[in-house]
Amino acid sequence: MKPVMLGVSFERKVAEGRASLARCSTPKGSSLFQRVHRSEQRSGLAKTFYNLRRAPLGFAIRAVVASLWLIVIQLQGTAHAEANYSVQGDALLRAQPGMGLLTLQGDSEIHPWISAEALVWSRYGSDLDGDALVMAIRLRDPSRRAELRLGRFVLTPGALRPVHIDGGHARLRLPADFYLEGFAGIPAVVDFDSRSYDWIAGSRISRSLGDWGSVGVAYAQRRDHGVRADEEVAFDAGATIGDLLDLNGRLSYDLLYPGISEAHGAAVLHDSNWRAELFYTERSPSRILLSTSLFSVLGDSVSRRGGFTGHWRLAPRLDVDGTAALRMVGRNPGESITLRTTLRLDDLGSSSMAIEGRREGVIDGSWTGVRGVARVQVLDTIFASTEVEMVFPDDPHGRGVLWPWGLLAMTWKANENWEVAVASQGSISPDNNGKLDAMLRLTHRSGAAL
Repeated sequence: MKPVMLGVSFERKVAEGRASLARCSTPKGSSLFQRVHRSEQRSGLAKTFYNLRRAPLGFAIRAVVASLWLIVIQLQGTAHAEANYSVQGDALLRAQPGMGLLTLQGDSEIHPWISAEALVWSRYGSDLDGDALVMAIRLRDPSRRAELRLGRFVLTPGALRPVHIDGGHARLRLPADFYLEGFAGIPAVVDFDSRSYDWIAGSRISRSLGDWGSVGVAYAQRRDHGVRADEEVAFDAGATIGDLLDLNGRLSYDLLYPGISEAHGAAVLHDSNWRAELFYTERSPSRILLSTSLFSVLGDSVSRRGGFTGHWRLAPRLDVDGTAALRMVGRNPGESITLRTTLRLDDLGSSSMAIEGRREGVIDGSWTGVRGVARVQVLDTIFASTEVEMVFPDDPHGRGVLWPWGLLAMTWKANENWEVAVASQGSISPDNNGKLDAMLRLTHRSGAAL
C-alpha cells in the first residue's frame, strides 16, 4: 500500500534535504558490546549522574518549548489584528486495519521579528499515541542580518545530511556577503524523550557570489551515548553561467573513517520550454549510517548513479519528462529509465491526464512498470481522480507475473475552509493475493495569508 502523506510543512522541509540511501556498513569504532561495556564500567557517583540525567533532559526540552509557545500565545493576544497565521487540521480514517490519524499544522507571523510553526499528530488504533514532528519558534532581525530558531525542527545545513533535532539554530549575516550559522541539540526522539550523552552540533560558513552563485563549507559531529558516532565536513557550490546554464555540486567527507560519504554534481541547460540535466551521484552506505547503528554490521557497497533527465513542453498543455540513468551498486550495474507524458485538460491544469513507463534494473529484482493518472474537475467544488499501476517482474519467483495497484478518489471542497475526500484502493502483491482498503479524510484550514 502506498503511504498517505500528511503535513505539508514537514514534507517541504524534508524535501529540501537529500534522500539518504538505506545504509549498512562495518562498524566505525563503536559496537553494541563497547557501549554495554562502557556502561558497566560506570560506578558510584558517575553511574548515579548518568542515570539522573535521563529524565531531566527530556523534561527540560519539553519545558523550554512549552515556555516559548506560551510567549507566542501572549504576543499573539497583543498583536495587531492583521497578524498573519494559518492552521490546518487533517483527520484520516482507514477501514483496514481500523485506525485514525489526526495531524495539526500551523504557521504564525505575529510580529516582523517572531514567527512560529508546528506539526503534531495523534493516532488511534490498538492504542492511542502521538508526537510533535515540528514545534519551533523563529526570531529574526527585521533587516535579515540575524536569525534564531529554537525547538524541534528539520535542518539541512548545506551539503550535510538533514537532521531532525530538539535544539537551536542561529544564522548571522557578516560583511562582504558572508553568512555564519551554527546548530546544536539532541537528535529528535518520540515524546521529547532523550538518551544520556546524545547530542549533535555543527556550523557552516558560506559566501554569496553576487547574482551568479555561492559557496559554502560545513562541519557536524554527532555523539551516541557519549561515543563519537558521526563526524563530517561538507562542501557545496552553485553557479549560474549566462541565461541557460546552471552548475551545482556538493560533497561530504567522513572524518571518522576517511572517505567520501556522498557526492553529487549536476549541469543544467534550460529555456522557457525545455530543461536538460546531466547528473552524477555517489553514496557510501557505511559512511552515511551512524557507526553505532546495529545495521552497520551488514556490509557496504558504494552506490553510484549517473545519467540524463529532461523536460520538454511540446505544446501549451502537453509535457514530456524522461530520465535515463545507469546505477552501479558495488560492481553490479543496473538501468533506471522513466518516460512520462502529461496532458492538461484546461489552462489552469485543474484537470489532467498522465501516463508513465518505468524500467528498473535491480539485483535479483528487475522489473518493468506502467502507471496511469487522471484528475478531473467534475464540478466547481468536486474533483475525481484515479491511479492505476502495473508491475511486471523479470523473474516472478512464483509470486505472480503481474502486480497491479489501483486507487479511486473523490474530493469535495465545501468552502474555503473545509474539504472532504474519500478513496478506495486495491492491490495484488507478492505479500497479498488481494487487498482492498477504504479511507476518509477531513481537512479544515483557517487563518490569514502569510
